[in-house]
Amino acid sequence: MPKGFNRLPHMHRPKWREATNSKLTINLNAQLYSEQYGQLIRSTKTLEPCSPGYWLRFNATSKVGSPFPDTYKVMWRVTNTDVAAKNANALRGEFYNSHDPWVRWERLSYRGVHMVEAFLIRRSDKVLLGESDPFYVVIE
Repeated sequence: MPKGFNRLPHMHRPKWREATNSKLTINLNAQLYSEQYGQLIRSTKTLEPCSPGYWLRFNATSKVGSPFPDTYKVMWRVTNTDVAAKNANALRGEFYNSHDPWVRWERLSYRGVHMVEAFLIRRSDKVLLGESDPFYVVIE
């Protein structure tokens, strides 16, 4: 990705205080679906091209693939880029709640490269315990 791509001006900064000790690893995986909660088509990887009109289901897990305890929550930063999203006034970059525990659904709408990131927050004190690497969504 080009230098500075992960620091676009419309991306909101994390608002949570960061943990002072070690950070937890968050892995992201994604599956392509016909519609939200619809038929699974296939798993997909970061930077793998997808067609518009489908849905991606993102799942955040620990480094060993297990879910996090209920004492944590995942917030998602979804950032659209490129001309199509800009022309539709849909660049985004805000934080969103999970749809299901550790899960975020996103419709593939605008051509370009977009980013989805997961941020792990401890519920009791709202401390940021870790964040995933960006998952790059390429819409043809």
